[in-house]
Amino acid sequence: MSSSTEILQQRADLAKRIYRYDASIDQPSRVSDALTFVRLASLLRSADDGDAEAMLQLNAEMESKDLHLQSVAHTRRLALTGIEWEIEPASRTDEGVDEKAATAAADFVRATLRNMIVYRQGRPVRPFDHALDVMSGAIGPNLAVLELVWNGPQLADIVPIPHTRLTFDLTASQTVRIVTKDQKDGAEPPRNKCLIHSPNDVDEYPFTNTIAKAQAVVYLMKSLAMADWQTFIELFGQPMRIGKWHAGASDDDRKVLKTALQSMGTSFWGMMPEGMAIEIIETSNRQAEPYSAIIELLERKQTIGYLGQTLTTDTTGATGTYAAASVHDNVRRDILKEDIKAEARTIEEQLFVPLVAFRWPGDDMPVPKFRRHVRDPVDRALNAQVISAAVNQLGLPVEQAAAYELLELPEPQRDEAGKTINKLIEPLVVAPPAGGMGPMGGGR
Repeated sequence: MSSSTEILQQRADLAKRIYRYDASIDQPSRVSDALTFVRLASLLRSADDGDAEAMLQLNAEMESKDLHLQSVAHTRRLALTGIEWEIEPASRTDEGVDEKAATAAADFVRATLRNMIVYRQGRPVRPFDHALDVMSGAIGPNLAVLELVWNGPQLADIVPIPHTRLTFDLTASQTVRIVTKDQKDGAEPPRNKCLIHSPNDVDEYPFTNTIAKAQAVVYLMKSLAMADWQTFIELFGQPMRIGKWHAGASDDDRKVLKTALQSMGTSFWGMMPEGMAIEIIETSNRQAEPYSAIIELLERKQTIGYLGQTLTTDTTGATGTYAAASVHDNVRRDILKEDIKAEARTIEEQLFVPLVAFRWPGDDMPVPKFRRHVRDPVDRALNAQVISAAVNQLGLPVEQAAAYELLELPEPQRDEAGKTINKLIEPLVVAPPAGGMGPMGGGR
């Protein structure tokens, strides 16, 4: 059977929808309420055994409850999705590729994705842009699945599949299975039917080693520390109210006393017969620093998990240095480049390949490249000092074009005579110091 015939026969299966909202399946169960180490260990074991919903739901709840974790996770993801994307012909990077065919394939894929618009809840949505946002959510839990909706050979929509539908049968394979109303245990999606994105693609099973699993332990420790801190504040941050009743007090008298204590505000109160005493033994160190210190430490670990290594992100103190900030940014940039590679690999292999194959069945058309270009940061002030030292102190000639490039400044337009047009800022003329300048710009 030819590859062209295989592709044509596959279209009927691809036209069938896998996911449609069903309240009986798509309502998640909360897993992090009253979380303990025993409960967390059980959830992680379930994830290791193929329960994708347990791991993905835990990650979603952790991010919804922990502002710092939410912030660093979104910082990592927005660093990726905030970069403009483009589709390039394969001939730009691969040798021996027919440029005309590569350009035609890239133009077709680009037009398909940019022009695809659907209406959801009464408003227009660009499915591919939304799909990129959903894929970025896999940074952390290491899994995001989207359904490709085909109308014959044409891509009509890209629909995210909620994590309540995802599971694995590790006894059969390590491929994700999708739960439906008719298949409660899930079924593997047909080829070219889903985008399955695992940024940390070091193992076939996506939950073997993930940021979310490492963050779960830190999250629980931080939650317990916050609860202890709140107890500390309640015990030692405000006065305790003690109400006493005399020996002949009636039940009504005690109710009045209890009502009075309750109406005074906080729940830190008690009542007892007159003559009885409660002694509160305080610790030798009643300061709050241990709680704030452990929480700050755990939040640094949360940051490390998403944004970089210990040597770059684990900086202590309220102030920092320019060098530390630069190294931190460089490490994040390295991580960003790896996220870009993982995203491009999934899109090219699982989306661009079928798009091109369905458009030109049987032809060996070159698959386009998905690109996000990252520009390394430029320290303009430092570059300006280097240019100044080269020209004024060392007497080295520096081309203007190179100077403009180093400073990331556009070159001014010039007329036929070579004079600049629409000059807005004139160069400053600095008078030489008294005594004149030496031949290399230094004093005599």
